[in-house]
Amino acid sequence: MLIVEKVLLSAVVVIIIAVFAVYAAESELQIKNYSPAKSKMDKIPNYTIAFAVTPPAIDGKLDEWKNAAPITLNDQNAAVHYKNWKGPEDFSAKLYMMWDYDALYLAAEVKDTVQMHKFDGEDVWNGDCLQIAFDGFNDRSKDAYNQDDVEMTMALTPKGAQIYCHFAQQKTKMDRLVSGAKINITRSETDKTTRYETAIKWADLEPVMPAFEGALGFTAIFSNANSDGSDIDGWLQWTEGIANSKATAGFGNIFFEKPKYLPKKDILFSGINRVDTKTGEDVINRAVIFSTEPKKFEIKSEVSSKDYKKTAQYITDGKSTISELGIIWSGEKEN
Repeated sequence: MLIVEKVLLSAVVVIIIAVFAVYAAESELQIKNYSPAKSKMDKIPNYTIAFAVTPPAIDGKLDEWKNAAPITLNDQNAAVHYKNWKGPEDFSAKLYMMWDYDALYLAAEVKDTVQMHKFDGEDVWNGDCLQIAFDGFNDRSKDAYNQDDVEMTMALTPKGAQIYCHFAQQKTKMDRLVSGAKINITRSETDKTTRYETAIKWADLEPVMPAFEGALGFTAIFSNANSDGSDIDGWLQWTEGIANSKATAGFGNIFFEKPKYLPKKDILFSGINRVDTKTGEDVINRAVIFSTEPKKFEIKSEVSSKDYKKTAQYITDGKSTISELGIIWSGEKEN
């Protein structure tokens, strides 16, 4: 198990990793430029998240999203697991994303002849809803989510609009409503369209954070309830990985547009990809620094336990206002 403390002090970043490990004496610690890899799979979908110069109002109207590119789900490829799909006029969706230093923003327009949802809380997925999942380090698990992955569901429930976190690295953020997120879901019977809009703080997505030299893994599905709302009739998906399995191997790539303005103060994003390690596994603490001007940062990191301590230092080149780093501990190694 690992516990991470992180501090940004002027041009010095201190990241301390407390390790509960049996075999650590031969482990190595290094700091270097690092970003999640881009997938090399054939025909994998890609999407670039635009930078939000002005954050959207989260009012369910989607006026600020006119210039954002959508992920469009309106064909048989998206409905591959929806046997009773009647076509885009009956059920189709568009998903949009933007980001800034404070939050990740999502919006969606769902054409749906009937809006139906009877559940809330942990069962929020069982009805008309939007589910999203992220692979924070894009390491593409094949049989289960890893500890760098996050899954959430948004729905207009009998208790109002909710966003629920099903899977996260920290147990305190998992299996709960995301109370810090802003969410608005509206339904128009005139045009039979449900509109989603939300702002999720980066702290609620950790270890998911922007990437510029590489990509994160991502997918989304829009579920459609059956006629009486007791179960899911089918869903539209961007890729595999949420409904049929909880694995990120089939996720698409998401890229981030670089910021269009500098932050008012230096900002540190940091997240670790594994909490529980097995013998020989690498543990990577990814860090992204946004600075107010090009300048050097001194990175100090320490991995320690009751009878073990290792330190490392690194200085960024100072040529950019964005630094993407990896603090890599080689994992527990048996003597």
